Amino acid sequence: MSWEPRKEELVGLNVKQVRDLMIKCFIEAQKETMAKAKQHINVEMEITDAIMLMIKRCFKQCNGDFENPTKEMLIRVIERLKSKAVAFGTPSDIVKKHVGYINIAIENMASA
Repeated sequence: MSWEPRKEELVGLNVKQVRDLMIKCFIEAQKETMAKAKQHINVEMEITDAIMLMIKRCFKQCNGDFENPTKEMLIRVIERLKSKAVAFGTPSDIVKKHVGYINIAIENMASA
């Protein structure tokens, strides 16, 4: 069974919480991809660090600050991560689902 946030978990988040949701979604998307491919690896240990590094690089490539993200930067980074996920071979249904979660959270962010 795949991970899915509750609707209330996507409302009223601040930018750092949305950034952290982005990380969680990317990790969960990779877990789902591995499960679909029937590959059994310890995703938490083997992929989490690589995903964190990749997301931090995406912020840097977008001229953003991982530690102090903005809403606009989150939107740019999620588009870049979406492209990377597709390039990695993540199935489009998985990408669409997780990008959807992040977009809902961005749309419903708490006022700064």
